[in-house]
Amino acid sequence: MEPIAALTAAPKSSLIVKLRYQPLCARCADMLPRWCEPPAGQYWKWTLDELTQSSSTCRCCQFLAQILEASPWIKDESYGSVAVEVCKVGFQHTAKLPACSVSKTYCRPVLYAGRWNMFHSKRRSFILPVSVVHDATLNEIDPQVFCGRPVNAMTDLSLIASWHKICVSRHDNSAGSHVCRPSTHKLLQGFRVIDVQQRCVVRTSGKVDYAALSYVWGNAKRLVLSKDNEAWLTTPGALAQTEENVPKTFRDALEVAAALGVANLWVDAICIDQSNPEQVKHHMDSMDKIYGSAVLTIVATAENADLGLPGISPSRGPPQAVFQHNGIRYLSAKMTFGAAMKDCPWEKRAWCFQEKLFSTRLLVFTDIQVFYQCGTAMWYEDTITEVEDGKQYTLSDSFSGGRSRDALKDGEFGSLVESYSRREMSFESDVIRAFAGVLRYLEAQYGHAIWGIPQYLFPQGLLWCHSQHRMSLRLEGFPSWSWVAWRTQGIDLYLVKGQREDPGTGKYHFSRGKAAGRSVWDRPWYYHATDRPGGQVQLKAVQLKPQDRNMEPQSSSPMVTAVLCTVSEPLKEAAEEYNHLHDWGLPGHPGGVEPAPELVPPLAPGPEMPPLSHIIRFYTSVITVFVHSERTKGFDKNRYRLLVPGTDIEIARVLLDPLWSGIGKVHSLVYISRDCPYWTAHHQDESCSFECLYLLLIESVPGWGEVKSRVQLVQKVSVMDWGKANPRWELVSLA
Repeated sequence: MEPIAALTAAPKSSLIVKLRYQPLCARCADMLPRWCEPPAGQYWKWTLDELTQSSSTCRCCQFLAQILEASPWIKDESYGSVAVEVCKVGFQHTAKLPACSVSKTYCRPVLYAGRWNMFHSKRRSFILPVSVVHDATLNEIDPQVFCGRPVNAMTDLSLIASWHKICVSRHDNSAGSHVCRPSTHKLLQGFRVIDVQQRCVVRTSGKVDYAALSYVWGNAKRLVLSKDNEAWLTTPGALAQTEENVPKTFRDALEVAAALGVANLWVDAICIDQSNPEQVKHHMDSMDKIYGSAVLTIVATAENADLGLPGISPSRGPPQAVFQHNGIRYLSAKMTFGAAMKDCPWEKRAWCFQEKLFSTRLLVFTDIQVFYQCGTAMWYEDTITEVEDGKQYTLSDSFSGGRSRDALKDGEFGSLVESYSRREMSFESDVIRAFAGVLRYLEAQYGHAIWGIPQYLFPQGLLWCHSQHRMSLRLEGFPSWSWVAWRTQGIDLYLVKGQREDPGTGKYHFSRGKAAGRSVWDRPWYYHATDRPGGQVQLKAVQLKPQDRNMEPQSSSPMVTAVLCTVSEPLKEAAEEYNHLHDWGLPGHPGGVEPAPELVPPLAPGPEMPPLSHIIRFYTSVITVFVHSERTKGFDKNRYRLLVPGTDIEIARVLLDPLWSGIGKVHSLVYISRDCPYWTAHHQDESCSFECLYLLLIESVPGWGEVKSRVQLVQKVSVMDWGKANPRWELVSLA
C-alpha cells in the first residue's frame, strides 16, 4: 500500500522526533499526563487532516503520525480518523508475606485508525514507555513490566534464550509445572531427529530432548527423507546453513535450537521416512505425542518453508517510532500476539492446529516480532513481561489476543471444532486424522469419538450449522450428520449449545429454578462399528455417560438381529418427579413412568446405501414438512418457511441453500435434542415450562432405501408448534 500523501513529509532516514523543543497542542497536553494511567477508556480523537496539520507544530502529533508509518498494518485506504485510548494491558500481584501483598493495574495508550474501535486488533498499535519513574513506595512491583524495548532488524537470540532458560529453570520446578513440562510418551519406532551440532539426521535409541519445528510447506522446494537420500541426510554437515537445497526455514530453525542449547531438532519432512507408508501413517497419527514431548516448538508462520525465520536470515522492519517527554522515552509497539497470528498462513493450516495445542512451549517467529508462549507466561520482543521469581502478572485479552490454547485444557469441544474448521488442508480426507490428537485428549472426559463427535456429547455434537448453507460443500466419504463431512471454505461453523448440565447437580435446566435428571426427551442412539480390525460390523449403543451400560445392544449383527431398547431406572425416577414436563403428551410418543421398550429391527439395505459405519439409528419424533419455495423478507430474510403440508401453518423458518433441489418439496423434520438455556436467560412467564426443540431437516436419497441424509439444523422450535404438525414416533436411519 502506498504511503498516505499527507504524511510523506516525515523524514525517512530516522523516525526520531526532531521537534523536541516545540510546544504541544492542547489535545496532547491534556493527553500525555494521563495516557499511561487509569482509568481505562479515556480517549482523544483526530481527523486525519487535523493530525497532519498539527504534526507540523506539535511533536506529539508528529509522533502519532510516525506511528502510522511505522505500523503498516494500521493503514487502510478508507480511514479518515485516528484516536488514542487508554487501555488496560495487565495486572501484577506480588505477595512475599501472607499479610503483605502489592498489586497494580497497568494501562497503556493504544493508537487506532478507521472506525472508532480499538478491539480491531489489526488496526492499532500500543505506545509503550521505555522506562518509568520508579515509585519507592511500590518497591514490590517491577517498574519495568509492560515497558517497551526496541525490535531490531535481526532477532536478539540471547533474549529468547533467556526466555527459554526462565521457563525451564522456574516453571518446571514450580507448582503446576505440568503446564510447561513436556509430556512423556513411549518412543516411536523409527524415531529420528536432527543433531544440531552435526547438522545431520540421526536415529534415536532412547529418550532425547528435542525441539520440534511447526511450519507451512507452501510452494517451497521439497526435501524429504527417503531410502534414496538417507545416506546423504545422515552425513554430518548435510543440513549446514550453506546448503542451498535445504529449505531456509529448516536451516534457521537449527540456528535457533543451537542458540537455545537444545541438542536436537525434529522436522517431519526429514525425520520421517517418506518412502515407508507404514511409518508415515504411524508418525502422522502421533503428532500430539511428538509435539507434546518436545521441549519447545519453533513456529514459522510464513507461507512457505523457503522464506526462513524472520529476524534469523530475512530481516524485519520498519523501525519503531520514538518520542521523548518529561524524561520518559516512548516507543510504538509492534503488532500484538493475537493480531500477528490472525490470518497468518500457519494459523490457517489444519495440521498445525494440534501442533499448536499440544506444544508446551511455542517460540513463534512472525514478520513483526518473536513471541514465546508457555503454560505460565507470554513474552514479547517489544514489551517487557518478564518478572522476577515469585511475582505474577496477568495479561488482558486486548494485549495478549485471547487464550485459544486454553480450549483444549478446558475441554471446550465446541470451541475446538469451530477453530479447527476454519483451517485449510491439502487433502480433505485428512479432516479427522489432523484432529485425532484432540479427540484422543478429550476421550477421558467425553468418551471415544464417533466420526469426530465424542460419545458423551453425541446429541450436542449433532447440533452444528454454518453461517451460510451450501449443499455443494458436502464431502464424500463421511456421514452427513457429522461436522467433518462438510467443507467450510470461508464460512463459519458453529456448534450450538443445546442440552446443558449444571456442574453441581448434574441435572438439566429447563426453566427458572427447575432442573431434572435424564428424561423421556433423551433418546438412545445406535451406530455401527467393529470390535477389531477386520471384524464383523455390529450395531452398538452410543455411550452417553461414563460406564452407562443401560443401552447396550443385545445382538451382534444389525443385518440379522433386532435390538431391544429399554429404559433405565434413573430415567423412570426422573419421569415420576417431573412427569408434567417429561411427557411429550402426543399420540404414540413416550410418556409416563414406564415407556414401552422399543425394537430396533434389521436395516433394510438399499442398492446404493452408504457403508454401515456411516449410519446412525434412533427412535425420535418426526413430522412431515413442506419447504416453501419463496424466501422470507424483512428482518428474517433469506430463510425458507417450513409448513404443514397442504396448510399455511408454519412450524419454523430455516436458512437454506437456494440451489438445493429439495426446495418446494416435502421432507422429514426430526427431533434431536432439547434446548436448556442457562437460568439467567429465563423469564418468569409460564411459557418457560414448554420445551424448545432442536431439529434436523433430512431428505431421502435415491438408492439409499430407508437411510436419509442431513440437510440443515432447525433451531428452537416450541413443542407447542411441533404438536400442530401431528408428529409420529419413528425409527430414523441417518448417514
